[in-house]
Amino acid sequence: MRSASIALALLLLGCDGSTEPPDGGDPREDAGAGALDAALADAARPDAAPVQDGGDTPSGWRDEAPVPVRIQEIAVEAHEGRVWIAGGFDGAAAIVTTVRVYDPRTREWTTGPDLPAPRHHMSLVSHGGDLYALGGMQTAAFEPLDTAWVLRAGADAWAPIASLPEDRGAGAADSVGDVIVMVGGNGAAGRLANRTLIYDPARDVWSFGADIPTEREHLAAVAAGGELYVLAGRRNSLGSTRPELEIYDPVADRWRDGPDLPYPRGGFDAALLDGSIYAVGGEEPATVLRTVDRFDLAAGTWSAAPDTRVPHHGHGVAALEGRLYVVAGASRPAFGAIDTVESYAP
Repeated sequence: MRSASIALALLLLGCDGSTEPPDGGDPREDAGAGALDAALADAARPDAAPVQDGGDTPSGWRDEAPVPVRIQEIAVEAHEGRVWIAGGFDGAAAIVTTVRVYDPRTREWTTGPDLPAPRHHMSLVSHGGDLYALGGMQTAAFEPLDTAWVLRAGADAWAPIASLPEDRGAGAADSVGDVIVMVGGNGAAGRLANRTLIYDPARDVWSFGADIPTEREHLAAVAAGGELYVLAGRRNSLGSTRPELEIYDPVADRWRDGPDLPYPRGGFDAALLDGSIYAVGGEEPATVLRTVDRFDLAAGTWSAAPDTRVPHHGHGVAALEGRLYVVAGASRPAFGAIDTVESYAP
């Protein structure tokens, strides 16, 4: 079990322990991995052109107040009119229980109730006025877990709910109608997970939906129009990123194909804003992306949106009041946590 855990950790950090690319992967050298100690060094916040008084640049991006700590592999969600982030690796690679909350109106950060245990590569979902923390990993061994917690509206502590029916980390989840749907990620021993998990909050019960057609982890999922749009991801190495868009209807329990992303992405995040899904950032063997792809739901087409001002992976994306918020993450492959927060208005 220990050897399997170490192997999974290396894969998720972008090093598969060999010099050969994975099957179906990118033939470029996996230069972003390296030893963990080396990856933790030089994690300073990257430079970016200053924006006066939080004003927009010509591209539509602007700086927001930075997170009080450098943090990556976080779970991020828009909830109660604010941006919530939970867990992750801080700048010293410590795995945290901290929950932080950003109010865009005041541009101030506060803390929320700590998670019951440290987590990274977890999913955070707002549903029915409550906030759900699902799965994730607790240690540097990168072993997925089946834990599930809820922060009820007005509560000052998280409470346990029914455990996931199987371990899951580095997956994606969102609220779709009356249920929460979780897809992709890693299961036990780092295997790619193919089973779709469906949670009914009214009954505190999990069930299985139709399997995801393309197994992947470090993907993104966004609910729109009663369906779950599942974007891109990778297959346990930085050189195996995917371009697929697959769409799940939980009522019909059926998947259908959408148009592929213009560029494969893994280690990124996405959110819905003004009728479009924005896929932001991502991680490759030798670089971290600033590019943004926009999917117009009505037209069913992809186009390029303005680049972020700073590269991000292991970050979170949330939409609130007409703006897209891109929160922290890392600015180079593997470890390199930043505190940068930027927002975009089309």
